[in-house]
Amino acid sequence: MTHPAVHSMIEHVGTGRFSLPEQVDPSRLDLVAEFMAAPLGRHSEDLQLMLARMRSHTEVGRLILLREAPDRFIVARPPRRRGERFEELAEFASVADAERFAFALRFESHTSTSLPFRTAPGMGGPAPRAAQTRSLVGYASPLSAAPGEEISCHLSAADEGSVEVQIVRMRSGDDSPGAPGLVYDIVTADLSGSCRVANEAVRTGSYATAPLGPLLLRQGISLQVTFSPTLQTGDEQILVFVDGLALALDAEMRPVITLQTEMEPPASCTLERACSLWKWYTLVASWCGPELSCRMYEAPGGRLVGEVHCDGVPAPPREIAGEVVLGAGPAGTKSFNGRLEQPALVAGVLDEPHIRALAAPGRTLAELDPSLAERVFAWWDLSENIGGWTVADLGPRGATATMTNLPRRGVTGSAWDGRTTSWPDDPTQFAAAHFLRDAIEDCNWPAACTWRVPVFVRPGFYAFRVRSRTEEELVPFFVHRQVGTTARPVLLLVPTATYLSYGNSRFWWEDPIQEAVSDRLVELGAEDKYLMVHPELGPSAYDVHEDGTDVTHVSHRRPNLFMRTTNRHFEGYVSDLYLVDWLEANKIDYEVATDDDLHRFGSEMLNGVKVVVTGTHPEYVSDREFDALAEFQRDGGRMMYLGGNGFQSRITFSPDRPWIMENRRVPYWKSSHPGASSEHVLATDGGPAGHLATGGRFALQLVGVESATMGFDESLPFFRRATLPEYASFVFEGVESEKVGAFGLIGGGVVGQEWDNSQSGGEVPDGHVVLASSRDHSMIPPLFGTIREPYHADMTLIVRDGGGACFSVGTMAWCAALSHASYENDVARVTRNVLERFLDPRPL
Repeated sequence: MTHPAVHSMIEHVGTGRFSLPEQVDPSRLDLVAEFMAAPLGRHSEDLQLMLARMRSHTEVGRLILLREAPDRFIVARPPRRRGERFEELAEFASVADAERFAFALRFESHTSTSLPFRTAPGMGGPAPRAAQTRSLVGYASPLSAAPGEEISCHLSAADEGSVEVQIVRMRSGDDSPGAPGLVYDIVTADLSGSCRVANEAVRTGSYATAPLGPLLLRQGISLQVTFSPTLQTGDEQILVFVDGLALALDAEMRPVITLQTEMEPPASCTLERACSLWKWYTLVASWCGPELSCRMYEAPGGRLVGEVHCDGVPAPPREIAGEVVLGAGPAGTKSFNGRLEQPALVAGVLDEPHIRALAAPGRTLAELDPSLAERVFAWWDLSENIGGWTVADLGPRGATATMTNLPRRGVTGSAWDGRTTSWPDDPTQFAAAHFLRDAIEDCNWPAACTWRVPVFVRPGFYAFRVRSRTEEELVPFFVHRQVGTTARPVLLLVPTATYLSYGNSRFWWEDPIQEAVSDRLVELGAEDKYLMVHPELGPSAYDVHEDGTDVTHVSHRRPNLFMRTTNRHFEGYVSDLYLVDWLEANKIDYEVATDDDLHRFGSEMLNGVKVVVTGTHPEYVSDREFDALAEFQRDGGRMMYLGGNGFQSRITFSPDRPWIMENRRVPYWKSSHPGASSEHVLATDGGPAGHLATGGRFALQLVGVESATMGFDESLPFFRRATLPEYASFVFEGVESEKVGAFGLIGGGVVGQEWDNSQSGGEVPDGHVVLASSRDHSMIPPLFGTIREPYHADMTLIVRDGGGACFSVGTMAWCAALSHASYENDVARVTRNVLERFLDPRPL
């Protein structure tokens, strides 16, 4: 697999008063000395700009850090092609020495000046040993269930063998120094005895299938399709396949019609004209009598650009089976990477007027010339049912095509003229599907075991604990209350849409922005190393496909290694377990619901709940979720937003396949392919992607803050406002210091990673008050993490008419401080104060 282009925020560095130098100044040895003295400290502006230049220059080569043990760190180069391993460079006993080594390498690359630190004694150590990775992975399906429902565990292992499986209830997931540890309670002593596991295959690549039934070929058969290739794979790519007859591109991107019969080798007919990427063509192949022929036209309705005929092939049989595959060969093999529209199967040879008629989206069979209409076996118009995973056949057999592995809909087609920027305005200009050879919807691994959730089980975070002789894998899932039964007072809303958006992210090592916003080498763990060599598990919504296009659909039916307690990126799942741990430590009577659950059940999921508490990064929500939470507060419900960068972006789940989520990040990237900016509308429902505010849903109105910026280099405390209204005094009851949260497991404070404030210029809701704010942030936010000024965070409270309320901390690092000093600290005190007051039904 090739290493795709990356749409990176690094391209937009240098806003405001900061701009990157064009080159690294070799005379600034003072900056070299500053870094070597304190590689992990806050750096001066000049040094930070030098570092930014060195880190953002991808041609020099990216560097990563592998933590193999508490005192063993390996500096490595990430792979340049997906599916390859990293290259280990040197091993160190500390992160600081690893940073010094990386700095020296880059400084030399940029300036041709060697630094003594590059080979100083004690910096290199022996040749690195092979870094360890995992060999056992799995996923749960469905991700969430209620008592009485079943959840299955699907596993794959490098070596075939037996494993033991238990059900555990998760409490804490961080076993680093000072953290609560990896803590869970065993629910079942032995789920099903020993289960067998094997190395399960994953078949990637989009395609669609349609069973036509037997086709009588009295006049032969023609296959027609309009297409645009987007990736030269070096292999054959099949556009349309039917019973041994394939219309394809060869390794040199030349169209070819291949006939697989009893003849060896197969008969084939190849055009000399190779296709160009992102150009549109209409291709027509015919098998009539003892002849194969292939013609290619510029699309739409353009001139003939190639034609070839081959004689001496077997004549068509009287009847063929009629199983059609679009975008691949049998069983999804030899995947095409690019866009297809208007595929058709027709009896006999087609003339040019008939070719143009079949290639025009939006027509019906009745609108065709009768001499053509009566010969149509099948004809699929992809401008129909853009929100679904099936494509209706306009032909007489009504052979619906069913899509597999997430071909993208709502993309520009051959008829797109640049004037329409939204597919609902004119679906005929978006009559294509983008087939992707690295897309995956469902691993389709067999269930190793299945658990029916007992009625006595409390809602919460759970996992299948899978143990082999050498490894333990915790496969996460969730148990929610059966809707319609009595609710617990507190509901923890689990941000599974964010988990899925970041799931299996490769940007940690493919995109230089992550090291830049962290001011550290990106530290990778066993999950990242596994993903490097197993790209078949699919990319995240933050990555791009092999052809450089955005990932717009992601699925729960695959291992999501972002949701692992051993993941080195301390956000998301692990951060939310900090909150779970605090709830358990304080014996709070709570239940959970995932984004998937709230989207599915809407306001019904919140009936009877007194307080909704969010996870640490609820960035992605659907309209249905947002509206349910807004209604909850209007009706007197109270909400605690204990995260950052929340309620910002609109996603939705497929109604037909609810394990699929659509997240189009087109408004955030600068994709370069033709028509990219017009593909910002969700295919699922035709609504806008990107910012929720585009559709009139404002985070500021829901939770009192909205996303401001990010900086992963350090975390800072809040400072309380000097005066507050009396109705807000309960928040800081028992808190003596002006400074709140000058500690924490993420960056040493509570304002970090990504954070929000209420000073956007938008209209704040009635009853809104700023309780505390951060200050004195580094230059990282305005240089790399710019979303909007100002760059501080605000802690806020909204008291609404009717009794509803919302307390917001507006930072992703808050919950990582809850366990500090055995849960006796000002962050835990504030959180407890608010929860207890919000559970009190008295008016605020």
